[in-house]
Amino acid sequence: MKIGIDVDGTLTNWHKFKIRSAKRYIKKNNLPFRLINSNEYDLKDIFNWHREIKEKFWKENGEKIVAKVPIKRGALNAIKRIRAMGHKIFIISNRNNNDFFDPLNVTLMWLNKYKVPYDKVCVGNKYRDCIDNKIDVFIDDLPSELEKLSQIGIRTILINENYNRMATGEFKRVKLWRSIPIIIKAIQIF
Repeated sequence: MKIGIDVDGTLTNWHKFKIRSAKRYIKKNNLPFRLINSNEYDLKDIFNWHREIKEKFWKENGEKIVAKVPIKRGALNAIKRIRAMGHKIFIISNRNNNDFFDPLNVTLMWLNKYKVPYDKVCVGNKYRDCIDNKIDVFIDDLPSELEKLSQIGIRTILINENYNRMATGEFKRVKLWRSIPIIIKAIQIF
């Protein structure tokens, strides 16, 4: 099978890391914001930022942040196990040129830093890339992405995070990466 995997928040400890980075940015720039709700996904909701502050933060810090964000515990071993089962790994992200100067390169550098095995990397449009590459199973932290994909017949796995804990849908929810190879094996049987 072809297994699609998102990067930010799925392979990475994105949420905690971006909050820590935003707190440092607020302090460094003496901005009048504070943490409002760490259970939200978007920085504008986490810190009550307006769009201009959020965009400035990402333009100034986005590539540095994604280069440093750590891989999630168990993700590398799980991906290696999935590949050993004979499946193809497609890293598929919505990272785009609005957020990054070179989204493909910054993604490849991060994957190589952590020695994440993959067969193909796609950036820009997750939905289109899943269709174009005939993805069978997709793993993500955003329920809205998984909902769209499940509607076109792609089986979906949600990585549990505080910001998606209330979500329901046509996905299998997992807390730990080590569970994913077992789920994929069960999907393969059916």
